[in-house]
Amino acid sequence: MHAICDSRVKSLGPQCNSDVELIGDLNLRSVKKSIFLHAIVCPAYGWLERAGQISEQPTLGDKFRMEQGLEVGRRARELYPEGVLISEPDLASATEMTKSLIDDSDVSEIFEGTFLANSSVAKADVFERKSDDSWHMIEVKSSVNDKAEFIDDMAYTTMVILDSGLDISSVSLLLVSKDFRLGMKNRDLFSKIDHTDEVLERVGQFKPLWA
Repeated sequence: MHAICDSRVKSLGPQCNSDVELIGDLNLRSVKKSIFLHAIVCPAYGWLERAGQISEQPTLGDKFRMEQGLEVGRRARELYPEGVLISEPDLASATEMTKSLIDDSDVSEIFEGTFLANSSVAKADVFERKSDDSWHMIEVKSSVNDKAEFIDDMAYTTMVILDSGLDISSVSLLLVSKDFRLGMKNRDLFSKIDHTDEVLERVGQFKPLWA
């Protein structure tokens, strides 16, 4: 049983497992990414979360990890000095600014690009324009280890962006390098891993659940 299947749903037993086919009748359109990904792992948890029956306050550990993630994201943006950050607080403004920047060929990178497709929302940590006008989607994580769950995270974002009509030709994961030491330059902080094939394969598995 996955860690998100906590004591409130453990009593559901076999209803809560990682078999994606079990959620074929669960409408995963128009939900936020966290609910979609939780439901993929644990359908029962997804049902409860979507129904508003699961509400958790972040622990001190959660808050630390969120702050750490924000700092790592900020430092990752420094690798792309020409990038433009989407900082609009509301969804409509953020998606409109993202579209405007995409239409501007002089913009090479977009940070926190916001996309809306079929009432589902996704944000790309770094959205990099390629020479053929396709896009490179980069997910930034404050982890030193590559994890299978990151593929699902990137696949959801990629799926929404593709459905919004854009062409993603490559997908990468930017992790904290295990070799980084204090005093080293910012560019040495990160290690980039190409996950294009794995992510696109996972998108294909997600699509029937999102239709």
